[in-house]
Amino acid sequence: MSRTGQPAARIPRRRTTFTVEQLYLLEMYFAQSQYVGCEERERLARILSLDEYQVKIWFQNRRIRMRRDANK
Repeated sequence: MSRTGQPAARIPRRRTTFTVEQLYLLEMYFAQSQYVGCEERERLARILSLDEYQVKIWFQNRRIRMRRDANK
């Protein structure tokens, strides 16, 4: 909330479109470990020219997709 007591205006995030190379590297790291630590996330983000947040969310979504596919 802002100081006036009203909700702060949120800027909607644009959907990230990953390149083939970015997806390949993310999948390689995911195959090694389904969870990425803070330092590894920073390094991956730097290598891929992405925000740490984008890398974090990609790993979260990938884990969800893996669990969903395992339950089918």
